[in-house]
Amino acid sequence: MVCKNCGTEFDEGIFCPECGTKIETEENIKNALSEETTDFVDKQQRAYDILNEYEQVEKEKKIISELSWSDDKDIENRIKQRVKAYKKAKTLDLRTDQAKQLIQKMRDDIKADYYKYVREKDGSLGAHRFWAIVLTLIAVFVLFPLGIVGIIIGILFIFGGWGLVSDLKKAKRTIAELRKLMDEI
Repeated sequence: MVCKNCGTEFDEGIFCPECGTKIETEENIKNALSEETTDFVDKQQRAYDILNEYEQVEKEKKIISELSWSDDKDIENRIKQRVKAYKKAKTLDLRTDQAKQLIQKMRDDIKADYYKYVREKDGSLGAHRFWAIVLTLIAVFVLFPLGIVGIIIGILFIFGGWGLVSDLKKAKRTIAELRKLMDEI
């Protein structure tokens, strides 16, 4: 190559080794255009990816929001309904981090409800049985001999004591069912 500014001949580089003038060759121009085109295409692809991800996030949020997320006051039914919705959400082909975070939040909400239910309902069956037996003995040996009023109060004692035991047994069965559901998620 020959420098147009000072006339020096050289073989390598795009700048003259004597005066530092940039030598514009056809190859240099092609390389520069190629780099600019590549940068533009990369930026355009990144912009397209961002828009595509935004659209995907919005679609996935809409799909998740359309799942029936129960706010039932009965915590047992709410847990069961929310587990169904969670399972539906897990089967969806969700690729965005935001959608995955929403599903994780669903799971966390279900766990919170489950532990709240267990704290409220799980009691000592042995203690309840003990007090039911004590109430029955009081009814039989103290209240029944007092006549008709004692018999009525004694029957109420017996039903009250054993009713608590029955409710606790039902709660234990429900907790076992819910535990199986929790193991599935």
